[in-house]
Amino acid sequence: MRSVVSVFLLSTAIASIGCGGASDSKAGKNARPRLGGAVLNGSKERIAALLEAGALPVDINASALTKHTLSVPGVVSSFDSTEVQHLVLMPGVAYSLESSEGTFGAFTVTADGNINYDDAALSYIFSGKGTTTLSVKAVFIQLATGQLTKQSISVRGVGDPFTSGGGFHNVKLAPGLTYHLTSPIRGEEFGAFTVTRFGSIELDPASSGSLTVNGDDILSLTAVTITVDATMLTKLQLEVRAVGDAFDSKEQRQFKLAPGQAYAIYSGVIGYLGIFNVTSVGKIQFEPSLNATFGLRDNDTTLVVKGVEIFIDAHLLTKQRLTVYGFGDGFDSKGPPYSVTLPPGGALYSFGVWSPVQGVLGSFHVSADGTVNYDPPFDAVFSGRGTNTLVLNAFPVMIDARQLPQQTLSFLNIGDAFDSKLVTRFMLSPSTPYTLYSPVHGFLGVFILRPNGAVDFDHLLD
Repeated sequence: MRSVVSVFLLSTAIASIGCGGASDSKAGKNARPRLGGAVLNGSKERIAALLEAGALPVDINASALTKHTLSVPGVVSSFDSTEVQHLVLMPGVAYSLESSEGTFGAFTVTADGNINYDDAALSYIFSGKGTTTLSVKAVFIQLATGQLTKQSISVRGVGDPFTSGGGFHNVKLAPGLTYHLTSPIRGEEFGAFTVTRFGSIELDPASSGSLTVNGDDILSLTAVTITVDATMLTKLQLEVRAVGDAFDSKEQRQFKLAPGQAYAIYSGVIGYLGIFNVTSVGKIQFEPSLNATFGLRDNDTTLVVKGVEIFIDAHLLTKQRLTVYGFGDGFDSKGPPYSVTLPPGGALYSFGVWSPVQGVLGSFHVSADGTVNYDPPFDAVFSGRGTNTLVLNAFPVMIDARQLPQQTLSFLNIGDAFDSKLVTRFMLSPSTPYTLYSPVHGFLGVFILRPNGAVDFDHLLD
């Protein structure tokens, strides 16, 4: 009866696969090949050769588990545990069921087509001995992560990442295997744990600070409360990378974090400000190289993001609205020197003086001693290197539009509109494009101011 079933299943095979083993070249082309096995809906030729050699159809059923990626080496390199695998395997050959987290166990197929394994050694994880289906047992585990600030968590190699918070996250895991609880975005590991053969949870000793076990089936992530205080800085959006939501630097923000982990203070404007660690007793630590950027308060439970005050002096420019990109609400170039408090990073990161029309006029750095610096390409844009005041240089540009019919012209965001019949003087920053605009005709053309103050434009505008 088994051969009738095999022929029926063979007739439905459609997709090509690979398998282990090799044929015996000495025995001639009519000899039976010694083949490892194949997926039953694989290559018709391969399955036919296996059946002729005596292979028999069996099933692997690991659907009791939360999604794992499994394999039977030499037969199928990867399959989803949530789907029953239909295989044809050679009797008497030892096969192994494996996952990315370890080996489940070895099994064979008997001459009459039934599953066989060492019952005394593997009955905790396998069932189905003496039948045509090898089934994998599962242990129900509850993960308690609600005490942490919202973040992405995963059991490595199991299911999809999930978000901490709320109630329990339930998983069904294979007994006897060691699993790893991780932060997939930050690339950090909270700790490792083993689901014992008896269905209880056993912690890796190195995970004792971040993981705890309640009863037999609840694994909890420990949380400690820390505060981030960046109120010294001019208003800026910050985040503890991949933890919680972004926050305004003018608000102190509390976070509940797993100890023994590295976390990063991040800005979408300037990137990473620095990395800090939280110890098992809830203390914050960071490398001495970050002493200019970070400080500690409240018995080392508050991370202070430091800032230094510098000034932006743009009074040489024709009146326009500018900002230090991402910081504060901006300033008028004709006002007094603009005070802005920035995190000192030396050459690690830069800040941009930004115009809503022209874009970035130039980039500069701030040192821990409160002085500004900038790279040589911006020597024409800025002056004030080595002081606490960044001066924006300006060059005079005369606009002569008298050949046009009388009309009002303007540079968007720069100065006031002017009469085309009057030669008008503007003081402009070099190395950025400018667009002359007419409310009647729209954009008339674009020119750029070279570092030496010379006007240049595309030859098509001649």
